[in-house]
Amino acid sequence: MNLIIEQGNSRTKVAVFEGCTHIVTTSFKTVGIADLETFFTNYNLTAGIFSSVIDDNEELISYLKQRLNPFI
Repeated sequence: MNLIIEQGNSRTKVAVFEGCTHIVTTSFKTVGIADLETFFTNYNLTAGIFSSVIDDNEELISYLKQRLNPFI
């Protein structure tokens, strides 16, 4: 399963896909490691993509790199 994170100026959207099938999408004002833990608990996530138009959250990116392979 794939974790997709799109961090915009005002919201962050987190989605889970299995292949081309959309499983769930959730929107956050801000997203942190504790928020993402729920996704790792509920889904067998193996790969991910993080896209951002604002400054990167290095702690969050480091966490995702440890949990997902491949991670872009």
